[in-house]
Amino acid sequence: MLSLPSPLIMGLILAGGRGSRMGGQDKGLLQFAGQSLALRVRDVLRVQTELVLVSANRHIEDYEAMGLPVVRDRLPDYQGPLSGIEAGLKAAPTPYVFVVPCDAPFLDGSLMTRLYERMEATQANVVYAQSQDPDGRWHAEPLFALIRSSMATRLSQFLDSGQRKVLDWYTQIEHATIDVDDALSFANANTPEEFARYEAAAKTRS
Repeated sequence: MLSLPSPLIMGLILAGGRGSRMGGQDKGLLQFAGQSLALRVRDVLRVQTELVLVSANRHIEDYEAMGLPVVRDRLPDYQGPLSGIEAGLKAAPTPYVFVVPCDAPFLDGSLMTRLYERMEATQANVVYAQSQDPDGRWHAEPLFALIRSSMATRLSQFLDSGQRKVLDWYTQIEHATIDVDDALSFANANTPEEFARYEAAAKTRS
């Protein structure tokens, strides 16, 4: 097993969306089991890296009050997660950026290490996770990824061409995947009903 070079990896929490399916709420600031989702994710990241930023386009002061430096999208009008990733890659003082969404309350603390090991083995520029559903089918989890910060320029070119889909960009650069059989570790609350269900699950797991 490779030793994780923690000082070389920056954590990036994606919290720049509209939260439209949550009634427009800023999901990173929602309280989950007594703690905001963004802080819950940050605490997992800080086990392996001290440098953690958040990509956000509103409530900047709230995130900064949590001790989370904020990067904002270059493109206006909420252009999607790739725009937040672009901001993070450009701001990163490290060669690697570990990207996760803010609404991942069960984030696996070993994921960063597994992604890094796969990147070193394949020399890929991005490695992202795949999860398995109850029927045994594998699904891409593109917002759980390790990306080389040197890809910032290529991402800007992709966005400036009008493209926005995360997996479409990944296929244009050298990429690899890892399989993770714990689907709950990728659970994200997109609706109030999902949020309530995951809070109940958190009580069961604690």
